[in-house]
Amino acid sequence: RAHVIAGAGHWVHAEKPEAVLRAIRRYLTSIAA
Repeated sequence: RAHVIAGAGHWVHAEKPEAVLRAIRRYLTSIAA
């Protein structure tokens, strides 16, 4: 699954860590249900 985080470049985990964590949590929650 892909998710685009606006305003981030190639180092999205370093540039927008909170947004990355939100996207990961949303994904994990969706597959755990």
